[in-house]
Amino acid sequence: MSWILLASLGHAEVLINEVLYDPSGSDGPLEWVEICNNSQDDVNISGWMIEVTSSNWSEAWTFPPGTVIGGLDHYVFGPGVGDSSSFSPNIPNASSKTSGLRLVDETGLTVLDTLLYGDPNTDFWLDDLGSSAGPFAPDVSGSPLARSVDCYDTNAMLDFVESTNPTPGAPNIGGGEDCELTGEYGIVINEFVANPAGSDSDPAGREWIELRNNTSSTADLSSWSLMGGTQGPSELGVFESGTIIPAGGYLVIGGENAYMELGSAPDVVFDFSLGNATSNADGLQLVDCAGTVIDVAIYGESNEDGWTDEQGNVVVSFAPKPGDGASIGRLPDGVDSNDNGADFSELSFGTPWVQNDFVQDCPGSTDIKINEFLANPDSEESSEDATNEWVELYNSGSSDINLLGWALQWGTSSYSNQFTIEEEYWIPAGGHIVIGGESVAEADIVVSAENDLSLGAASSNADSLRLLHCGPGVSDTVIYGPSNEDGTADNTDEWIDDDGMIAESIAPKAVAGSSHARREDGLDSDDSGADFVIAQQSTPGSANPEIRCETGQFTIKINEIYPNPDGSDSGYEWVEIINVGSESVRLDDWELQTGESSWNSKLFFPPESEIGPGEIWLIGEDEVPAEFRDVTVEGTLSLGNASSGFDGVRLIDCPGQIQDSLLYAKDGAGVASDEEITEGDNGDTSAASLPESGLSLGRLPDGSDSDVNSVDFATNLEPTPGERNGGDSSGEQGSDPEPPSKGCGGDDEGGKCSAISAKTQFWIFGFAGLVGLMRRRVPPSSDPSA
Repeated sequence: MSWILLASLGHAEVLINEVLYDPSGSDGPLEWVEICNNSQDDVNISGWMIEVTSSNWSEAWTFPPGTVIGGLDHYVFGPGVGDSSSFSPNIPNASSKTSGLRLVDETGLTVLDTLLYGDPNTDFWLDDLGSSAGPFAPDVSGSPLARSVDCYDTNAMLDFVESTNPTPGAPNIGGGEDCELTGEYGIVINEFVANPAGSDSDPAGREWIELRNNTSSTADLSSWSLMGGTQGPSELGVFESGTIIPAGGYLVIGGENAYMELGSAPDVVFDFSLGNATSNADGLQLVDCAGTVIDVAIYGESNEDGWTDEQGNVVVSFAPKPGDGASIGRLPDGVDSNDNGADFSELSFGTPWVQNDFVQDCPGSTDIKINEFLANPDSEESSEDATNEWVELYNSGSSDINLLGWALQWGTSSYSNQFTIEEEYWIPAGGHIVIGGESVAEADIVVSAENDLSLGAASSNADSLRLLHCGPGVSDTVIYGPSNEDGTADNTDEWIDDDGMIAESIAPKAVAGSSHARREDGLDSDDSGADFVIAQQSTPGSANPEIRCETGQFTIKINEIYPNPDGSDSGYEWVEIINVGSESVRLDDWELQTGESSWNSKLFFPPESEIGPGEIWLIGEDEVPAEFRDVTVEGTLSLGNASSGFDGVRLIDCPGQIQDSLLYAKDGAGVASDEEITEGDNGDTSAASLPESGLSLGRLPDGSDSDVNSVDFATNLEPTPGERNGGDSSGEQGSDPEPPSKGCGGDDEGGKCSAISAKTQFWIFGFAGLVGLMRRRVPPSSDPSA
C-alpha cells in the first residue's frame, strides 16, 4: 500500500481497546484483540482490517460481511473467543524494537486507530498523529495492554497500560485493586519548585510539588502517580493507598529535605529530582490509577522533546523557566485552561498549602525593616568577606515581634540564597537586631560558615536583598548597585522594589568596608535609592546617624583641583568646591567621583555636612596639611594626569543627580575610544588643559559655569586652596578677587579658616619646595570636621 490516510481524532468511534499479544505459553492459539465502539450508534465494520507490523504493515484479519458492533459495545476476536476462532494473526512481540497493530477501514486507505508498543522505533512506524517519535505503550508479557480509560482515546503516551484485570468483551477496569475511576477529576498541579536556591544537590531533595483539589469532594489518590523528567516522563513516585486531598484542599509532595524550603515536612515524601529546563522544556504529569494523564505542567522555552498535554497535543505554550529559588504556580490559584503559558507564573515567593494569589498576614509584616547591611567587608581580600557580612533589622512598630519563620533572601541575578530564622527570636519595639556571620561580634543571630550570607557587591549591575515575613510575604526589599549617567538604575535583571515596579532608583553599589544604611532608622519610601546611603560609620545593632538627603540646585561647583603635585602625587592631591548660591546646602551623602577611563567613588560627605553661601571647602588627601583640609579623603583621590584621553572630577547629590563636572586633558588630546568619560555637563565635549606639575586648574572667575570646560577653567594657576582663585604662573590675573568667605563654617579666629593668610603664603612659596619641610613639621592629625 503506497499511501494511507490517518483518520481525524474526531472521527474515531471504533477503537482498539485491549490486546493480548504475548500470552503465557504459545502465542498463536491464545492471542486476542478487543475493539470497542464509543458512539451511541451501531457501526458496520464489514471488510475492516487488523494490520500488524512485520517488514511493513500487513493484513492479519478482515471482518466478515455483516459484522456490526453495537453502540457502546465491545467486540473481541481470537482463537476460541467469540465467533472468530479462525483468527490467528501472530501479533509480534516487541522484544527488541517497536511493534504494533492498527485498525483500517474497508477501503484499506484510512487508519482508524493505531497501537504501538515497545522501543526503539527503528522501523519508524507512525502513530495516529503521523509521528514516529513516540512515546509508545509499554512492552508487556503474560498480560494484555488495555486502555486506561475504557474506549477513550487521547493519543497521549499513557492511553495504554498493562492490565492486571483482563476483560475481553467487557469494559476495561484499569488501574489495580485500589483504583477508583470517577470520570471527572479536577485535581491539578498547582505550584512547584524545581530549582531551589543555590545548588540543587547541596543538599538534594529540596524540590516540592503542590496539588490542588478543585472539586467539592474528597479525592482519593491511591495508586496515582507523579511523572516528570527532562526528555520525557519517568516515575517520580506512586501514592500509597489512603492518600487523599480534601475538597478544595492541597497536598504537598517533596523530597527528604523539602522541609528546608517549606518550613515544615511535606505531606508525602518522594525521592525525585526535577529538571531546571536549562536548554529545553521539562515537565510534570499527574497520572491517575488507570494510567490516564490528568494534568501536566510543561515549563521552559522550547519543546524539542515533544511533551504533550492532557489531550495528547504537542505543547507549544510553556510555564516559565524556573529561576534560582523561584516558585512556579497557577495564577489565579487552581485555574486550568490547559494552556501552560497562560496558567502559570513565577511567584514572588512559594505559597505551599495556601492559594498562590493570597498573601497571608504576619504580625509585624509592615514594621520590620532592613535598616543597615554590610555586603562587602573587604573587596581587596575576598576571603575576608566570609563570615564577616551582616544585616541589621529594625522594628519600627509599637509591639515586640517574634521573627520565627522569617527569612532573608538575596542574589546577584535572582534570589538564589536564603537564610531562615528557625527558632524564636523577639525584636523589641524600636529595637535593632543583627543577623551576621560567625566573625561578626555584634551578631544576635549567627549564620554558620556553611550557610554564609555571601551578599553580592553589585559592582557591575544591581543586586538585591529582601526580608520575607512568616506569611510568607515580602516585608522589605533593598536593591543596590551602579547607576547610569542619567541617574537611573543599572537594573538589567529587572529587580522589583516593594512598590511592585521594576526599580529605577537604587541604593549605591557596595564600597569595601562600608555598610549601606537608611538615612533615618526605619524610614521607608519603597525607593531604595532615596532610602539608603553608604554609611560613613557602620553602626550594627544601634541607631543610624540621621542623614538629610537634599537635591542639589546646581549651586555647588568644583572650583579648583591640584592633580599633579611636584614629586609623588599620592597623598598631596586636593579638590576645592564652592557654594555660589545664596543659601546653605546640606551635603549629607553627596558623592565625589574621579576618573581616568571610568568614574570611581572617592568620597561620601558625612551627615550634617553643610556648606554656607559663598563658602569654599577643600577636600584633600592625608598629606595635605590638616589645618587646610575641610574634608579628608580616606585613601587617594586618584586625579589622573590625562595620560590618554579625558580625565575628570564630578559631584553627585544625595538622590544621585550630577551637580557639576570637570573634564581635563593634555592640549590637543581627544577622547579615547574605550573610555567612559566622554562628555561633561549638558553634553559638553570640551576639556580644560592639564596643568603643569605643581600648578592647579581652576575657574576664573570663581564659580563661573557656562558648562564649557575649556572656557570656564584656566590652567597653570598658582594654587590657592580654600581661597578665591588668582592668576596663572605667567603673572596674568583673573578678575579682582573678592575677600574670601569663611570656609568650614568657622570664625575668623581660632578655626581652620584663620589660617588663610598663612595658607596663601604657603602655596605662593611653592608646595613642591616645602613638601619635605611639611612632612617634618606638620604631624599627622585627624580632621575634626570630617
